[in-house]
Amino acid sequence: MPESHGVMNVAFPAVAANALLRRLDQDSGYNRHRGPSAARQRMTEHALDFSFEFALGTPSIKLPVRALLNLAAGDILAFSHRAATPIEGIVAGRALYEAFPMRAGNQRASRIAQPLPTPEEEDEQDLS
Repeated sequence: MPESHGVMNVAFPAVAANALLRRLDQDSGYNRHRGPSAARQRMTEHALDFSFEFALGTPSIKLPVRALLNLAAGDILAFSHRAATPIEGIVAGRALYEAFPMRAGNQRASRIAQPLPTPEEEDEQDLS
């Protein structure tokens, strides 16, 4: 039987992780006069290494089935989305910013145009 070292790994969905970190930040006001705890610093440092799914996405478009069935290597599909218009940078299924696709050397990349409001910010704007 393997030895237990008192370590527990926990995985949270992005929304839950953000809410947990926000709550920890709010609750840390009680210990502020002593500075951040070592455990909180370790947890925050560990959270910075979490990996989330990332994608650049164009707005949804509809294509006729005929166009898809007739596709061949080298064919080009024309989209109604203009190339000079930003697309969404999507992290963990959430659109976080507008970006322009580009290349950085041999790598695909994106240049961030502007952040998109979070659902919390949208709720605050709706209330005002």
